[in-house]
Amino acid sequence: MMEEFVSIALDAFTNANGDIDKFELYLRRNVMSMQVQAPTTSNTLPSTEQLDMTPEMAEELAQLDLDNMSDDDIIEYARKFGLSI
Repeated sequence: MMEEFVSIALDAFTNANGDIDKFELYLRRNVMSMQVQAPTTSNTLPSTEQLDMTPEMAEELAQLDLDNMSDDDIIEYARKFGLSI
């Protein structure tokens, strides 16, 4: 992706003939049209069979209001229950 950006920037520089506005416009148009591919990650969680969940833990999970929790709170609970995130 970096090589593609450098090529586009050099092409824009060459075609601008010193006109900074033309350079910026050309660069923006071509960078916006680049096919950006998000890196793929595979976050695999252990199956529930691998968790040592007590009835108390299950009850605690059932009482959680995930919609109103922050990401940090959810991650903290996940770690508490043995998930490595």
